[in-house]
Amino acid sequence: VFIDTPEQLRFDRRLRRDVEERGRTPEGVHNQFYSQVKPMHDLFVGPSMDHAAFCASDLLGFDTLLDQMTNMLSQMLQQNRSGNKNEDSNLFSPQ
Repeated sequence: VFIDTPEQLRFDRRLRRDVEERGRTPEGVHNQFYSQVKPMHDLFVGPSMDHAAFCASDLLGFDTLLDQMTNMLSQMLQQNRSGNKNEDSNLFSPQ
């Protein structure tokens, strides 16, 4: 499962959390985000979306996202139970 979140939203969430909960300065959060976090996201996290069985936008809202994921998992379980296995349905099968 990959939840696609726009860069600005990722930064805003990190900024709010790090300033409010961790006592960091906005400048420090900005510098770390753009020198370390974003480059690593671009290099490793973003490309992993291509391998996800399910991708959704974080902009949909939690309830919509949860509904979509529940529907996807239900379909995968039904396929698994009916013997109609595909590559994605094996993700949630016991090994």
